[in-house]
Amino acid sequence: MDPMDVLLLVAVLAILISASISDWRVREVSDVHWQSIGFIGLAFLLASSIIDAGLRWEFIPLALGTSLMLLDLLVSSKLNQYLIYSTIAVLFIVPLLGNLDDPLMLEWASIPLAFILYCAMYYVRLIVGGADLKCLVVLSIAFPTYPDIGFFEQMDPILVFIPSLMILFVACVITMFGAVHNVICNLMNGYGGWGSLMNVKMDVSKARRSFVWPLEDIVDGELKRIRLTNDNLDDIYDRLIDAKVDSVWVTKMIPFIIPLTVATFIVAILGNPFGFIL
Repeated sequence: MDPMDVLLLVAVLAILISASISDWRVREVSDVHWQSIGFIGLAFLLASSIIDAGLRWEFIPLALGTSLMLLDLLVSSKLNQYLIYSTIAVLFIVPLLGNLDDPLMLEWASIPLAFILYCAMYYVRLIVGGADLKCLVVLSIAFPTYPDIGFFEQMDPILVFIPSLMILFVACVITMFGAVHNVICNLMNGYGGWGSLMNVKMDVSKARRSFVWPLEDIVDGELKRIRLTNDNLDDIYDRLIDAKVDSVWVTKMIPFIIPLTVATFIVAILGNPFGFIL
């Protein structure tokens, strides 16, 4: 058991618990949480890299590239995006080129790859909340490999099994229990079908007071299905009420930071559950 890994895990979980409380109460999380995890994680990664391999020149551009990535994601910036990401690419590619046979360099390489993956998932709406995106990015920095406190033997850093991806997978499994609850509630109210798995039928006035996204709106005088949106929710409810619509299909604004927090603890303790298979 590595004392540094234990200390990092305790610090990250404390911040995640605070973020979870905020996500539950108002469905918003301050970027201070992600800034804290990101830069604490970077400091621990840099320190452990130096302890393991000594002070190497590669660590300087890698740390700078990670810092610039965090600043652009978590701090409002008016700098040209092409310039920022071109600089980040150079800061990662130059030290990593020809060094990917080194497990330590693979840890650093997993950071920009995870960033690209999670941004792509956010773009196609597989990750909905901005806080969820930021949480996963900073977790990939804090834990590029599994903490040395797990029950399963660690593996070499393979992208498919980096901790933040496993955390996301476990969090999704936890969230599926909510889907079972949705189905039960819908069946009790006489609604079925595939839509009842992730969505619920709710009274319009109740929906307006709840943390949900409406999935129906009045379009050209008719009640039609719409894509999930954060824009002008009050206008949507006004149109539904004016059209005398009693109930509407909605999808809940899941406080996903909570299952991510629970999943972080589970993955940190158990390690990579696929480690004993491969």
